[in-house]
Amino acid sequence: MEITFVSPHYDEWRGNRITVDRIVNSVRSAGHTTEIISSTGSFKEPEKGTELLHGFHAYKFALYYRKLQAPLPYIITVTGTDMNHDIFQEEKRPLIMECLKGAAFIHVFDTGMKEKVKEEVPSCLSKLRVIPQSIEPIPFRPAPVLNNRSDKAVLFLPAGIRHVKNIPRAVILTEKIRRDFPNAELVVAGPVIEKEAGDWLNDQALKLPWLTYAGERPFEEMMDLYHNASIVLNTSRSEGQSSAVMEAMSAGAPVIASNIRGNRGLISHEYTGCLFESDEDFYYCVRRLLLESSFRESISIQAADYIRTYHGVQSEREKLIEIYTKAVQK
Repeated sequence: MEITFVSPHYDEWRGNRITVDRIVNSVRSAGHTTEIISSTGSFKEPEKGTELLHGFHAYKFALYYRKLQAPLPYIITVTGTDMNHDIFQEEKRPLIMECLKGAAFIHVFDTGMKEKVKEEVPSCLSKLRVIPQSIEPIPFRPAPVLNNRSDKAVLFLPAGIRHVKNIPRAVILTEKIRRDFPNAELVVAGPVIEKEAGDWLNDQALKLPWLTYAGERPFEEMMDLYHNASIVLNTSRSEGQSSAVMEAMSAGAPVIASNIRGNRGLISHEYTGCLFESDEDFYYCVRRLLLESSFRESISIQAADYIRTYHGVQSEREKLIEIYTKAVQK
């Protein structure tokens, strides 16, 4: 098959790109021809001979699809913000509904998102397919950003810098933690996606000696960052299925994440990580992970084992190729 993958912001190193690159490499390894187009960049028609489109993010793909000279069958991967936020905006909802109804299949990462799509578009139930994300081995390169911090309790937040990632909450929570753990520091790494959020973070990093904004880091450095962090954080208001959380878990790094649908699909509280809602929940989780070595070790082992067992590359590839084949034959 010849498949064109259409992803938003493909020129930026964020979760969607990591997901698309992994799937493309996997599909290519099975002998299929692939192409990648950014739906938010300069418009480009798919190559001649393309049999199927695989779009990511229902709203942004729908905007791209409307510009095509001739329609092609497509599947759509719901990535998170499209169903958690955009579908509730009056000006975006009709286009998202059109995209979902026109898809040959709708790909979601977990049963929680399947239920959410089902609630909003019950007529699409028969097209919904749950295929969990997989994690490939991450290439390794030393990350100098955490050098000389062995005496610190490093809380590491990998995230694109935008409102939905709720980085101010991480800053406030770290400040409170420092009352009892004065060696605690917060390190944030990721590309600036929303300028206002980036300006705020840079301003706070200048004011607070215990806050570091490390900018966008090369993918090859991420494994070193996970290994050297005391705790990996996710404070998002909403998620599809966070690549960063999965990477951290696969690396055996203990994760504390906000108790939202996407994170609950990955983390079993106090078994493969910790989930929090209140400041008190967060403090309790940090304290246990910093002071109870046996708890920390069990979380790390169980998280890595969970990712290895339930998020394998081969299973993801086989299930995707199955729906690609059916979509082309429809």
